[in-house]
Amino acid sequence: MNKLSSPSMNEKGSVIIFTLMVLTLLTIIGLASVYTASTEVEMAGAEFIYQRNFYLAEGAAMEAVDWLESNTVTATSGPSWMELTPGALNGTTIDNYWAGTEVSQPQACAIDADARFIAAFEGVSAGSSLDVSKSKMHDISVYGRCQKRGVAEVRLGFRAVF
Repeated sequence: MNKLSSPSMNEKGSVIIFTLMVLTLLTIIGLASVYTASTEVEMAGAEFIYQRNFYLAEGAAMEAVDWLESNTVTATSGPSWMELTPGALNGTTIDNYWAGTEVSQPQACAIDADARFIAAFEGVSAGSSLDVSKSKMHDISVYGRCQKRGVAEVRLGFRAVF
């Protein structure tokens, strides 16, 4: 009586099963590594876009500050990209200004066409002199924004004496 034996029932068969298990485990580890690496690449790309937009928005705001420091601004006259009504430009109305639906239009930045800036007169600074004959310190909010495959926006405070 001769029995036919299968390869999995002897020593050679156990080596085949062990090898298949190791190969399956290595395949799973490899696929998980590829998934993790692709996720890391996507995260690095998103971080790059955010950093680029942030620095361009900051550069736009600094360009506006430089302009404000170099030119004369008063409570009744300023550039076309400056809102002169105190308190008109705030967190809820800023989107209308960026969309260009308000009187004051954002100015394109010299650094990059996707970076823009706008400013708003906020009024006399708290603690400023009450003497009518003296110059007063005025607060101005300067906003910079960049929109390239994402949006970054910065707000700077600026003070001018006039």
